[in-house]
Amino acid sequence: MFRFLIILLLMGAPSGIPDQPFWASHNKQIIKELTVWSPTFAKAEYQKSIGTREFYKILDKAGAAVGTLILTDAQGRLEKFDLMVVVDPTNKIGLIRILKYRSEFGSEITNKKWLAQFYNQPESTFVFRKNIDAVSGATFSSQGLINEINALLPCLTEIK
Repeated sequence: MFRFLIILLLMGAPSGIPDQPFWASHNKQIIKELTVWSPTFAKAEYQKSIGTREFYKILDKAGAAVGTLILTDAQGRLEKFDLMVVVDPTNKIGLIRILKYRSEFGSEITNKKWLAQFYNQPESTFVFRKNIDAVSGATFSSQGLINEINALLPCLTEIK
């Protein structure tokens, strides 16, 4: 039994499954979304945390980097919500998913069609009601999401 425990301690976290707060809370959903985004997805390697943001390198089955995963939170009207952002190697957003929305109001920002506005846009600043449409019933949450995305994109240069 003792030998078994030592082996488990030496092994650490299972391959491809980082041990960070956001990841631990949402790992099944994250893996599912990454597999849909990139059918060749093999694992996400933890790179760095900047504040509450967790950055991961997304690797395919051949071991090549196919993007970066950012796990973070954003402020809604009353409560924070957890989200994942996937950017491709050219730093264009390829996927955004709200992992956990805690408030009763504003959940309209979880709509995949609305989130798709951010995808494949050249690296720029997103502006509510200018290049990102408003969403009825989620003004505060959508502004919080936009603010968080605008804040995290410049961090990508720090981790590369």
